Amino acid sequence: MSLAELDTGKECQVVKMPDDILMRHRLNSMGIIKGSYIKTLRDGFGIKLYEVKGAFVALRNEDAAKITIRLCGEYF
Repeated sequence: MSLAELDTGKECQVVKMPDDILMRHRLNSMGIIKGSYIKTLRDGFGIKLYEVKGAFVALRNEDAAKITIRLCGEYF
């Protein structure tokens, strides 16, 4: 499942980051790293607002689609 598919109000954990090094560096600077917990706060037109480590981060859906997640409470 990708971060772009996460419904508003749900929380997840990042399990895989994008392969693109520039994208990964940009996401890391916003606190989005493998293992971090993210909650979707709002859904807009092609963009979503997330909470990451107490900070608010807006991502385009096309960028969020490159981040693989698992819902909190799910086990492999």
